[in-house]
Amino acid sequence: RGAIGGMYAGRLGTALHIGTIKPTIRGNTRESSTLLSSIATLTLLSGLVLSAVTSLFLYLFAGATPQEVLLSVLIIIATMATSVLMISPITFLISVYSFRKGLDPDVVVYPIVSTVADVIITVFYIVMIKGALANYLMIAIADLFYVSIVVVVVLRNYKDAEYLRTIREFMITLMFVSIIVNITGLALEGFTKRIGIPREVFAVYPAVIDTVGDVGAIVGSTATTKIILGLMAPSLRGARAHSAQILNTWAASLILFIAYSFVSSLLFGFEHLGRLLLQLVAVNIVVVPLIVLVTIGIAVLTSSRGWNPDNFITPIVSVLSDSLTTFAILFVVYIWR
Repeated sequence: RGAIGGMYAGRLGTALHIGTIKPTIRGNTRESSTLLSSIATLTLLSGLVLSAVTSLFLYLFAGATPQEVLLSVLIIIATMATSVLMISPITFLISVYSFRKGLDPDVVVYPIVSTVADVIITVFYIVMIKGALANYLMIAIADLFYVSIVVVVVLRNYKDAEYLRTIREFMITLMFVSIIVNITGLALEGFTKRIGIPREVFAVYPAVIDTVGDVGAIVGSTATTKIILGLMAPSLRGARAHSAQILNTWAASLILFIAYSFVSSLLFGFEHLGRLLLQLVAVNIVVVPLIVLVTIGIAVLTSSRGWNPDNFITPIVSVLSDSLTTFAILFVVYIWR
C-alpha cells in the first residue's frame, strides 16, 4: 500500500506542476480521474499478489489450514480496499492544499502521507482481523463489493492508454519490489537475530528508515518534475542541475538524525548519546548518498525509455531505503557496540 501511495503522491505533484491536474477539489481533469482509477485497480491487484504470496507461505511453511489461508486473503484485500477510501483523498487534499499555498507538493506531500498512512493502515488491519474473526462473511461481502467496483473501473478505462500504461509500469515495479522484500527480509532476519539492536537505536529505528525513504521520494519527485519541465536533462550529468535540492534534503535528514539521537537519549539516558550520535550520523552518511544515486539512476533510466519515473521511483526507493538503512544500522551497531 505504501508503494501505491508513494506513486500517487509523486504523480500528483508532477501533474500539478505541469498543469495536467488542477489544484481544485471539483471539476478536475480527465487525468485526475484516470489516475485515481489506476490507484483503485492497482490496490486490488497488489492485494491479490500479496495474498497469493502470503497464502503460499502460510500453507507451505506455517502449516495453516485452508480456512486460515482464506481468512488471511479476505483480511488483506479488505485492508487494502479500505485504505483507498481514506488515504487517497487525504493525499489529494494535501497535494492541492500545499500547491495552493505556494508549497512544493513534491517535497511536502509524501513525508506527511507516508506517516499518516502507516497509522491508518495499522488501525484498519487490526480492525479487519477482529472483524474477520467475529464475522468473516461481512469481510467477504465487503471484498466482493470492492472487486465489483474495480471491475466497473476497468470496463470504463481499459481502452485508456494512460490507464493501461500506469497499470503495466507499476506491475513491473511490484514484481521488482516483491523480489527485494523477500530476499532482504530473509537476510535481515538472520542478521538481526545474530547482532541485535540496542533499545536506544531500536526506539528511533522507524523514524530513521522513514526519513531515508522521504529523502529518496523528495529527490525523485522533484527530479521527475524538472525532467518533464525541461529544467534537468535525463542523464547523470544533467543531475548536476538538481544538486542544490539534493544537498538541502540531505542536510535536513542529517539534522533530523541528530535530533533522533537526543530524543532517544531523553528516553533511555544520556550515557549512550555519544555512541548513538556517531552511529546515526554514520548511517546517514552511508545510506543517503546510495539512495540518492539509486533515485537519480531510476529517474534517468525510466525517462530515457519513455516510461513515467513517478511509477517507479518512490515504490522502489521506499523498499530499498528500508533494507539498506537496516543493513547500515546493523553494521554500525556491530562496529560500535
